[in-house]
Amino acid sequence: MAKKIKLEEKASICGFIQNVSPVKTSQTNSRYFNACVQVQRDTFSKVACFDVGKHSTLMEASNARTPLKLTDVQIVPSRVDSSNTEMLINYRTKVEVCRELNFSYEKLTTDESAGEKKKSILDVQSTPEYNKVAVQVKVLSTGPVSAQIVREIPIQKH
Repeated sequence: MAKKIKLEEKASICGFIQNVSPVKTSQTNSRYFNACVQVQRDTFSKVACFDVGKHSTLMEASNARTPLKLTDVQIVPSRVDSSNTEMLINYRTKVEVCRELNFSYEKLTTDESAGEKKKSILDVQSTPEYNKVAVQVKVLSTGPVSAQIVREIPIQKH
């Protein structure tokens, strides 16, 4: 059975940092950047870092594929996908080189890094209110074109 995670749990994580974003500024003027960390052979977790001083360190580790140990990381429920968690890094988080890791580097696919995954209609309907969902559709058939008059202007209706 999976371990139940408290609302905010502090932990130590070892893994490969990937896809470090440029430094951004939030609506509240907080500077931050995002990344992904590979915590197992095929498991990736999103990271939000609010200590921009660590940007160059994480960027270098990402480019060199150096495994890192992140101590005092906060694990919180994801704001994008409520069934997952994400990690928060702040000024208290220590970043060290991890000497032993029982898995090798795996490249993160772009779909996973962007948080894009295919969901069923049932999953989309169960998404909490005010969460954005991108929808891509394919038109399988269309009916005949008809004209409809709106405010004395004919509009073609497909």
